[in-house]
Amino acid sequence: MKKVLLSIALLFVLFGLVACATTTTTTKETTTKDEPKSSETDKQTNAPTDAPTDKSSDSVTTEVEYTSYEDWLAADVDTLHTMVCYVQDKQSWWKNKATLYLLSEDGLGLFAYNAVCSEEDYAKLTEGTQIIVTGYKAEWAGEVEFAEGATFVFGDPDSKCVSGYIDINRELGTEELITYQNSRVLLSNLTVVASTYTDAEGAEQEAAWLYRHDNSGQEGDDLYYKVTDGKNVYTLTVESYLRGKDTDVYKAVKELEIGDVVDSYGYAYWYNGLNPHITEVYNVTKMHEAWVNAEEDTKFTMTLYVQDKQSWWDNKATLYLADSLGNGYLAYNAACDETTYNCLDEGIKIIITGYKTSWSGEVEFAAGATFEYDYFTYYVSEYVDGTNLLGTDELINYQNAKLEFKSLQVVASTYKDAEEQTQEAAWLYKHDNSGQEGDDLYFNVTDGTNTYTFTVESYLRDKDSDVYKAVKELKVGDYIDVKCFAYWYNGLNPHVVEVTVLK
Repeated sequence: MKKVLLSIALLFVLFGLVACATTTTTTKETTTKDEPKSSETDKQTNAPTDAPTDKSSDSVTTEVEYTSYEDWLAADVDTLHTMVCYVQDKQSWWKNKATLYLLSEDGLGLFAYNAVCSEEDYAKLTEGTQIIVTGYKAEWAGEVEFAEGATFVFGDPDSKCVSGYIDINRELGTEELITYQNSRVLLSNLTVVASTYTDAEGAEQEAAWLYRHDNSGQEGDDLYYKVTDGKNVYTLTVESYLRGKDTDVYKAVKELEIGDVVDSYGYAYWYNGLNPHITEVYNVTKMHEAWVNAEEDTKFTMTLYVQDKQSWWDNKATLYLADSLGNGYLAYNAACDETTYNCLDEGIKIIITGYKTSWSGEVEFAAGATFEYDYFTYYVSEYVDGTNLLGTDELINYQNAKLEFKSLQVVASTYKDAEEQTQEAAWLYKHDNSGQEGDDLYFNVTDGTNTYTFTVESYLRDKDSDVYKAVKELKVGDYIDVKCFAYWYNGLNPHVVEVTVLK
């Protein structure tokens, strides 16, 4: 299934929202070449072994002219800069030298290679910590960074800032991609392609991932894998100093197969083009396959995106969800306070943990699932034309996904009146017309072969919604287009969100 990527503002948490400036540069092409070991590790291997060991952790007390991110980009290499930064991640510490992923005050990424840092201070560099970095601008194979030997002092201890992941799919293959160098990024919904290497006999081989760029390494070395957006191929790296062999991402990459669709999170490091250092990988293909094939009461943790909210009551929320391929899921009565529920805008990413269950054919997360959410990564799936899926076994694969059915004809729904006489109508309050205004609406449609019952679920679209009013205007014989979530109740029983009467 396809999905639509929403435009995202860069939001950052600094006891509130901090505006982030987006600076555009036009420097180089972004197609990644398969190169040797990622740059900072090579540099660490060849770096001097001695460095200053004392470093003050006092806060800044004198006035300093700070460099903005825009001025940093415009400056020549070997120029000295002092910048207010926030720690996003720590790659390594060795002999009083630390390699750090940083965030500028402007909201984009920076990288400090082998900054002077005591072991005691390294332990204090938690995510979000403000530090004031002074050092020389350097460039190595396209990677712009603070050169070895940069120094820092701790800034305001009450000032914290942690970036979200910026989805850079729209920038792939464009000159604007360089803007996000060293920022936290997401490459979503990309397909794993073969990486090639030469084996011991000199024969060329293919694999979904390699130890080092040429498969000359072993367990514990960097992992390399390649993905494509259908136009260009990009090389992604699990930098072992950043995420070692015992981490989830290292293990997840070793499970990849050629053709898998994956979401890859990390830092937009540069090595003769984009060469992200990956911190999380979600295999969307295998995730959905595992969900479909699992037994009931199997526990899952999944990365999904809110497509719609049906209801909240007593700290329980029912949500329509999708993965980044558009596969649909329903979470019934997930644990959720009211404040969180109000924050769950369409498209927001959640990490949900819960048990698979089913009820009258409807497969969903059972009541009590828990989740965390963030504001930084959004997906909204497209409606898939399901008209030709009606009456086929394939339709079940789209359960709870967003479907559109075209040119269906409204047929009569029957019910018993107060005198127990059978009556007909284009729609009913509840399935037997026993309800009243504000209750669910039911109506029947046919594709010319089979008849299906569609529902306007009043918790999802209430009596004041356009679709509720539109269904109440339907007449038997009308032809309509319908958009819905493919809910299941002893067969297809879509929850309708839009109806268009065809003239």
